Amino acid sequence: MKRKKMLVLTSLFLLIAGGCSTSSQTTVLPDELGGELSILFFSDQQLIEKEKPYYDVLLEFTSECRDNQEIIHLISTNDTELSQAFNVDSYPTIMVFEDDQKSEKWSASSLDPDDIAEQISAYSTCN
Repeated sequence: MKRKKMLVLTSLFLLIAGGCSTSSQTTVLPDELGGELSILFFSDQQLIEKEKPYYDVLLEFTSECRDNQEIIHLISTNDTELSQAFNVDSYPTIMVFEDDQKSEKWSASSLDPDDIAEQISAYSTCN
């Protein structure tokens, strides 16, 4: 049962990673975000079971419309340069930037996934 659960969680991770840009594909530094809106998701794949509710939030957000996929950047703990550049010290962390300025930052300890879902839906590019 545990093996099946890990397979489902790994598949979920790969699904999100496939629909989002990753730090290895696009190095996004704070002063180079560009565009009107960017959502950065700092993730620790070793804690994927703990992070599942946050992946669910992002999956729902990207399923609303294809344009939402373009604004989400998945950043792994392996990318210490970006974690340091954005002052991320806990995982998962979600940051929202509007016009290159940080407007929101949530970590697992600061906000419930349901609250994040409600707040992040306000940023949909397809309203």
